Amino acid sequence: MTIHASKHWSLGSVLVLVLSLGLVATAVAQGATAPTMPSPGASAGPGWLGANTEVYRDDFSMPSGWNIADDDVGRTAYEHGGLAMSVAQDKTTLWDDHKLPDVHAVLRVEALVSDLQGSGAAGVACGSSLGLQRYLFAAVNDGAEIVFGRIIDGRLQVIDRRPLPEDVDPTHVRVGIECASVPEEGGDYALVTLDGVPITLPAFDIPVGPYDKATLVVSADTAPLSVLFDDLVVHAGAVYAPRGQDRDPGKPSV
Repeated sequence: MTIHASKHWSLGSVLVLVLSLGLVATAVAQGATAPTMPSPGASAGPGWLGANTEVYRDDFSMPSGWNIADDDVGRTAYEHGGLAMSVAQDKTTLWDDHKLPDVHAVLRVEALVSDLQGSGAAGVACGSSLGLQRYLFAAVNDGAEIVFGRIIDGRLQVIDRRPLPEDVDPTHVRVGIECASVPEEGGDYALVTLDGVPITLPAFDIPVGPYDKATLVVSADTAPLSVLFDDLVVHAGAVYAPRGQDRDPGKPSV
């Protein structure tokens, strides 16, 4: 496992396209139809896109393979019952991967993001190491926003950002992203949740999966920036199986 630094891209800068009407699917312009998903305010447990099976869990109570480092770029350490990550350089993004033993068509990564201090953002990502390294991520920032985007070969691109719901505490929130690879449709679906509640429509993005990495991401606009991650849970599924708005979130998608 490695920590990666990109000194030219940050979650605080809109580098691609900000969509003012929600995470509108790229596929809509291509004639594809996004699935019916839970409306904001509905509970969304694992499996809305098909990630029904828990494949990894880490409360960071003991060393578990994350890259522990302390240098002029940033620092990662087991502290305060979690995994503390900090960035020491402006406009720098660090991320660390837990490599899964298997590759999955659908992956959900969720973790508690707390004690965010400084100017920037922190969150979770679904990653793929098959060929060019690439990720879909969701993060919260110090401006009380949720940020959604991708990292492709070290280049971070923001797709959408919007204010957090008023009842969400940006300094203590469970951030989740569920990603589904659908190669026959030419890309991937993603659903973002905060404290288990979906806050956007599903996004359809360029191909990223299938997925074999659960990833923690932290990005500084202005250093120093620090955050504490805890209670990481990863679910996976073998096939994209979207659950409709009328489905019980406690039941499997298939």
